[in-house]
Amino acid sequence: MKKTVLFISLLLSLIFSACTSSVDQPKSSAFESADASDAGMYSDSLQAVTGFLQAAIDSNKIPGAVAMIVKDGALVYNKALGMADIEENEEMESDHIFRLASMTKPVTTVAILMLAERDSLDISDPVSEYIPEFSDAEVIDSVDMSDTTWSAQPSDTQVTIHHLLTHTSGIAYGFREDQLRAVYNKGGVPDGTVMDGRTISETMAALGELPLKHEPGTSWTYGLSTDVLGRVVEVASGKPLDQFFQEEIFEPLGMDSTGFNIEDSVQDEIVAMYRNDEPYSLDRLSQLSVEGSDSIEMNRLPEIKYFSGGSGLMGTAEDYQVFLQMVLNGGQFENVTLYGDEAAIGLTENQIGELRLGQDAFTYGFSLTLPDGNMINNRMPGRLQWGGLFQTYFWIDTARNSTVVLMSQVYPSEHRDELYNRFEQLVNSSYVQN
Repeated sequence: MKKTVLFISLLLSLIFSACTSSVDQPKSSAFESADASDAGMYSDSLQAVTGFLQAAIDSNKIPGAVAMIVKDGALVYNKALGMADIEENEEMESDHIFRLASMTKPVTTVAILMLAERDSLDISDPVSEYIPEFSDAEVIDSVDMSDTTWSAQPSDTQVTIHHLLTHTSGIAYGFREDQLRAVYNKGGVPDGTVMDGRTISETMAALGELPLKHEPGTSWTYGLSTDVLGRVVEVASGKPLDQFFQEEIFEPLGMDSTGFNIEDSVQDEIVAMYRNDEPYSLDRLSQLSVEGSDSIEMNRLPEIKYFSGGSGLMGTAEDYQVFLQMVLNGGQFENVTLYGDEAAIGLTENQIGELRLGQDAFTYGFSLTLPDGNMINNRMPGRLQWGGLFQTYFWIDTARNSTVVLMSQVYPSEHRDELYNRFEQLVNSSYVQN
């Protein structure tokens, strides 16, 4: 219980991430629709997907969800089920806005690779060329938890952009590492978006002076590496991260409901956040609340000025499908090209050698299913995947030329793995040829 409460308090600020959009009316779909049979999928199997999601709603495992499947460039499945806000009796719709959390990371990764192709940076560059405080990296030995003093040894290897892109830098998340949490807190480095006046330039500079968990390149450690990349984007491009995203990625792709800050006119489209962990109830959903208050006003968000490249975005399922299709197509969507072959290879091929996340490899931005890897849920080699803390999830099925998004908003969630696994099983059984 104490660990859960601490985890919530450390990451509560992430909930208040938001998106830039001036949309006042529903936008037309970015995809042509196709019948399942025409797209090589079984319609009855897709009905089973709907039945499963509805059962999860009926049993109060999730309040609602949006699920989308795009195959061969056409939208073959698009369902909005359940409620976006139970208390307000607001039904879920496909254009509702979700907190994307770590689904921000692939966007920041793409931004870095775009800059690399423009020769604004090199993947092998030391991070210290962009954030000087990383020039004297150290690897932690020990932390005295009584006063948070720490000892460390100089690192033999400088942290590079490659290390950040692959989460092999040794930079962790405080909420995942007890000792580094104490060090990061003392150094004023948050795990995500904050609204206390700090800037990403200040916190990433502070992080550069704190110790690493391990020598760069020797292990895979999930953490703030992509937040550091967000600051590198700002330095290399000369633009704030939100501006780079908007001008270089979202506007060209037509992702006009995705970003860090959301206009007042569409804030009602933000999905409310729920929880179903103990001691609340495993069979009842409660709107996530802050200690000392009854509830969070989830649909009126303050302006975000701390642009967390690892966790700060919000957006719709369809917008994210556009982004995924662009990745699947090697940097192209319709008549827009964001990057070329070099970046495409980085995003789709193993970049961590013999290191593994369980049985998966890691590209620049995604976990990667290998030919000799874990084929759970009828996966196929080449599958790219990631998700967000608040129960948003996606994968790119390169073998089946499809992209799949499932979005709900439950945190903490006792049913997340069950939801993801069964959903994937049902989707993958829907393909005519598996």
